[in-house]
Amino acid sequence: MVIDINSRERLDAINPTAAFEILSWEDPVMRGTPYDPNRFVIDGSAPLDVALKIKAMLDDCPEADFTILGLNDPGYADMIAETGRVIFEGLVPLVSAEQAQSICNAHNAKLAKH
Repeated sequence: MVIDINSRERLDAINPTAAFEILSWEDPVMRGTPYDPNRFVIDGSAPLDVALKIKAMLDDCPEADFTILGLNDPGYADMIAETGRVIFEGLVPLVSAEQAQSICNAHNAKLAKH
């Protein structure tokens, strides 16, 4: 069983939307995370192509630390195949977080047109 990281609902079918969040440093889930005043934590779940677009954009940002979980881990292959999605997280400057959110929003807007 695979659980959506944002809604905590079970994903029984491939969900083509991109879920994205910029976490506030005051959010309770951030307790214990070393504070970095110039960067923000982002996380989400999206189709692999969307996550790769975000990664490509962040590759040009030396202040960004971004990971697509399980991208090179065979243990995640079943989850990716089952849901069509990957989970990602990062610590990035605000402008990069906003650009990543725009990538997800554009993807979701395309889906809404169909």
